[in-house]
Amino acid sequence: MKDLRGLQNAVRHVADPLVRLRHVVDEALVLVPRADGATLELVGDDGWLTCVCCAGSVVDHVGTRLRGDGSLSGLAMSTGTVLWAKDTEHDDRVDLEACRRMGVRSVVAVPLIRHGRALGVLAMSSSRVGVLGEEDVAVLRTVADFLSIVVDGVADLGPVTTALMTRDGWHPVAGEPGDDRSNVTAFVANVLTPNLAGDVAAYQRVRDLIDGADIAVVFQPVVELANGRTAGYEALTRFPDHRPPNQWFDEAHRAGLGIELELFALSAILAVTPPHLDGFLAVNVSPAVVAGPGIHLCLAARPRGCQLVVELTEHDSIEDYQAVRAGIAQLRGAGIRVAVDDVGSGYASLRHVADLQPDVIKIDRGLVSFIDQDPVRHGLAVAFNQLAVSMGWDVVAEGIERAEELAVCGAIGIKYGQGFLLARPARLPAQLGPEHGWVAWAEEIGQAAGSA
Repeated sequence: MKDLRGLQNAVRHVADPLVRLRHVVDEALVLVPRADGATLELVGDDGWLTCVCCAGSVVDHVGTRLRGDGSLSGLAMSTGTVLWAKDTEHDDRVDLEACRRMGVRSVVAVPLIRHGRALGVLAMSSSRVGVLGEEDVAVLRTVADFLSIVVDGVADLGPVTTALMTRDGWHPVAGEPGDDRSNVTAFVANVLTPNLAGDVAAYQRVRDLIDGADIAVVFQPVVELANGRTAGYEALTRFPDHRPPNQWFDEAHRAGLGIELELFALSAILAVTPPHLDGFLAVNVSPAVVAGPGIHLCLAARPRGCQLVVELTEHDSIEDYQAVRAGIAQLRGAGIRVAVDDVGSGYASLRHVADLQPDVIKIDRGLVSFIDQDPVRHGLAVAFNQLAVSMGWDVVAEGIERAEELAVCGAIGIKYGQGFLLARPARLPAQLGPEHGWVAWAEEIGQAAGSA
């Protein structure tokens, strides 16, 4: 029943009229990128227009009322024509007082009319004079009928959807339990938003995992290639099923729980780390976590004297490098070194490295694999190592699984290595916390899949 309730709540959220209308104004800003504000204004019985949803520069003006007979919106609605004011300060058709209050200097008003009945107006605005032009008017004129249909249908969708998922709206087949509405709920969910049922189930899986604290930690040594000495360890999380950790974290981020799961995993790692670990401890987090406040609360609980390295793992582009760099500066201020993981793969590019200025770069296993047989891989590894040496950074070659790969990485001059040939992830003898009986089984699967 917990999954059904979660799905019902998600469907009600999707079907909520205000949620869907807010989605309309958000998407309108994407449709008209030169606008910096969007307002959905619905007409009342008194003829006045009320701003029910606002986005962008006018987001704080929900509830603002406009005269139906003394505004550009009212005129657009009464004439059924898309109207455009280049400068609200010099256009006597606009409600100047409302425009000044909302900071609007140019605006396009799109009438929403359905079956001859005026519903209201979608107003696309800019805080600057003359920004909106004929192209924007043409685009909005094209979608005016579609917008009218959407707004007209939204009002009835919420109540109808709720009725379908409640006892009053449910008519079970003879012999079925009278309160089982899971099939209808799933049907409504997938009609409204494809894959919503799967997304809700994913959310619940991650939520249950966090609430149940069902996670294990193993440590993989990072070795000095020159002498085989263990210089430190990378902490890796393991989950009680057959899926690799990256699938759990990807699913968590899609479900909106990614940062929470990352911080939960970080706390779990620090809780089981031996207090006198011989060498450094490397932990994986995304740039979004580094840019946020939660990581500092977690790291405050690290064992005293622990030499911590935070590895930035990211397979999507970083939207705000400034925020990530600020987070890195705070980490360094706390004596924590920063590494960029998977260099040479995905978004971990040279630009990524240059913008983040790490203390350590970890060359992706995709470049290390068969480096002895591929001159391109060899050349890239040499270039990354030379860059690191010139900048005073350390280098770790990941995924060393063959003696030939180890020999080439050592010959290049790469200082550290990590991989199954050197040492597999395992529980440390002095590791704190309870043992998980399924960890060995999970390691076998991870090794077979090459995911450790």
